[in-house]
Amino acid sequence: MQVNLDSLLPKAIAWAESYSELIRRCGEPLTERETELAIRMGVSNPQKIRILLGPEFPRPEDPDLFNFVDLAGFYKPSMHDARSQYLHSGWLSGESTRFS
Repeated sequence: MQVNLDSLLPKAIAWAESYSELIRRCGEPLTERETELAIRMGVSNPQKIRILLGPEFPRPEDPDLFNFVDLAGFYKPSMHDARSQYLHSGWLSGESTRFS
């Protein structure tokens, strides 16, 4: 697969930043139990973490970026950055199973 990273990288960054912002705005904070676990694991600001559930993994609208991430196998049931997490809603059967 031939890839032009000079044109693809800015598209990928913009796409990831847009979803990261959506998660920060619309995502839920950690539960008390999850916050305690995050602190035990060394997370310094767990109150900034947000989790957003959705019916499917968001896919880029740009056709070149879509093809690249699809062919490269980047699609997983979750996506995250330092403070936000997108989870496929099918992974969860209830609040207590998010991080059991």
